[in-house]
Amino acid sequence: MLRNRVRAALAYGLSTALVVQLLPLPWLASQAMAQASEEMGSPKPIFRVVWRGTEHSAFRDSQTGALMAKTELGASVASGWSAIAEMGAADGNPEMAAMMDGVVGQLLEVGLGRPVGFELGQLPPDADATFLPIRAAMDLGDDEAAQRLAASLNASAELGEGMPPAEATEGVVRLGDWVGGDLFGPTELSEPSLAAMSEDAQLVVRVDVAAAVEQAMWLPEVGEGSPGAAWLDALGVSGVRSISYVGRFDEQGWWHYRYAIEAPGPRKGLMKFFDAAAVDPSAFREVPASASWAGVYRMDPAELIGMIREAADEVDPQMALQLNGMLGLASGMTGVDLEGELLASLGDTWIAYYDPNAVGPGGLGLCIVNQARDADRLAGALTRLQGVVQMLINQQIAMNEPEAPFGVNIQSREVDGVALHTINGLVLSPTWAVIDDRLVLGLQPHTVVTAADAVEREGAMLDDPSFREVVAEYVDRPLTGLRYVDLSATGPVVYPQLLSYGQLFAGFGALSGDDAPIMPLPPLHEMEPFLVPTGEAAWVDDWGVHVEGRVPFIGASMFGPHSAMLNGSGAAVYVPAMVGAMLPALGAARRTARQMQSNTQMRGVHQSTIMWAQSNQGRLSHDVGELMVGHYFTAEYLISPLNPNPPAEPGLASDDDLQAWAWANTDYFLLPNKLQTLDSEEVAGFSNPALFGVAGGISVAYADNHVVWETDFEALRRTVRIQTGFELEEIVNMQRTGDWPESP
Repeated sequence: MLRNRVRAALAYGLSTALVVQLLPLPWLASQAMAQASEEMGSPKPIFRVVWRGTEHSAFRDSQTGALMAKTELGASVASGWSAIAEMGAADGNPEMAAMMDGVVGQLLEVGLGRPVGFELGQLPPDADATFLPIRAAMDLGDDEAAQRLAASLNASAELGEGMPPAEATEGVVRLGDWVGGDLFGPTELSEPSLAAMSEDAQLVVRVDVAAAVEQAMWLPEVGEGSPGAAWLDALGVSGVRSISYVGRFDEQGWWHYRYAIEAPGPRKGLMKFFDAAAVDPSAFREVPASASWAGVYRMDPAELIGMIREAADEVDPQMALQLNGMLGLASGMTGVDLEGELLASLGDTWIAYYDPNAVGPGGLGLCIVNQARDADRLAGALTRLQGVVQMLINQQIAMNEPEAPFGVNIQSREVDGVALHTINGLVLSPTWAVIDDRLVLGLQPHTVVTAADAVEREGAMLDDPSFREVVAEYVDRPLTGLRYVDLSATGPVVYPQLLSYGQLFAGFGALSGDDAPIMPLPPLHEMEPFLVPTGEAAWVDDWGVHVEGRVPFIGASMFGPHSAMLNGSGAAVYVPAMVGAMLPALGAARRTARQMQSNTQMRGVHQSTIMWAQSNQGRLSHDVGELMVGHYFTAEYLISPLNPNPPAEPGLASDDDLQAWAWANTDYFLLPNKLQTLDSEEVAGFSNPALFGVAGGISVAYADNHVVWETDFEALRRTVRIQTGFELEEIVNMQRTGDWPESP
């Protein structure tokens, strides 16, 4: 019976996810897979995953197995799943129930209890096949069950013609007969310690990035000599060989995992971003002992801009000039040197933590601290930028919604000796302050004020025995990142939400008359022994990038502070009521947001032609197709958010085809035969006049690159006629046809 099958399949709560995700993959292969099987011997696997099964002794003896034995969460999900299937059948959709009772039902019955292997292979360049070859194997441990599943797979109409048959031998179902060998055998991993860890691993995943890039090179847009290939090389992607994940249960029954990016040095492009200096453990002295989660990371935003500029210059020096122009223009508009003053003043050490002493045990106690290089300069830049941003946003609101009863107000106020800068919101109030030599950011002002003297008041996490015990496993490495979470503090906060999710499925199943579990999760006191402090570390060496961690059980991150932030703060209860009470204001805000986005895109299009003019003797381009082909912006930038029927974006096409698409579909138009000026009254561009009736206004760019939302259509028409001698419709037709008047 379907209900019994699904209930058995979900004895462990993780079973559904993997099987359902893998289920469609064999069907995607269809006839092309069979054709590939005849042409190839043993293709190089691009993607490989091997799972040993929850019935394996290592799983049963682990803390994960012990915890899952205490919970009926899987049965709760099964009850809801069955109810949905039966309701579908009762509603006149028997095919759904039959499918679930057939192939899907049997696969769910296998679940993650038994070993599963899956591979996605690489095609050789001369293979006449559309899809990459796939093979899968499931060890059911029972020949009769394997024969039944193989028969269901072969009989399924969804598989398509030409699908290689599923075969069952000695309790194992194999799909994809184009290769031999043991799919459950060792996975090739080049890093010695990772390879040793994989020998008794519960889960191994490997992506051969080099093979995937090689496969992608067959496509014209990323083939040899193409811009795509140049970007892959400039960004350092071509230097990445593989990405791996290995998870196993250690001697204490904890889940021990490793992520690894194989990218041998010397790295280039964005991959150099990982080559950060080692984290100084003393940074944790910024974290109060009361914090339930903390992490220290190396990241230099100024270096990131330099890496992007370097990559752009390698692909096309013109792009680097455009980036410099955009940064210069933004700096000029804001009065803040965004790169040399703002980013350069930030340090490369970032500390993040959750402090329940600030706003309670929920997740809103997030605090981010940056150890600034020049705190005074940073504070001055942020204060000036804050004022400009507030002014620009409120100007847009005033132009778009003259009678709108709201605006943005970034308040600056001293509280307990701390100069706070706060955006008061409906739920959150993002706040920043520069305290001594630190930039402190929080979701609430309480967090920032608390951070000012939390360490002096409560002591530092660095001295906490639990913290020191967890991080002691990693201190012998040059760490670029280190994370710590005390699940005993965060778990009880998240538990009520997880309990409600489990009850949702069980209750749904009970509505259909099923005797669903009444306790999806065990009482909190039975789970608390599994909720203990844990940690994760990252480091870089000549081989590549490594991330390693230990958690008491698989899925422990669900009990972390991020879940508390989303679910445990009470926002889920209050926000719907607040939204319902404020629907009129939200409707106005939504219209304003779309108008502001239209203005932003109009400004971006005009800004692009200003950058174009720098290489064309001050002459502005009036052809948005020319600018798009020149990579000044992408296709979606030409479509207004106010367009009720946006066209499909262009697919792979030649430059001529792309330019023609831009002519036919753009919602933004530039005036012809213009020279670069800073005249604040000279119209330079406008959004689609055909949308005026829908939008109630039109975005208008002026020569000094300021943009307004104009609601007086006839006044704009008169201004353009006086300044150019053309009607708006004539300028639109020029762009649509590419028939421009000759330059004077």
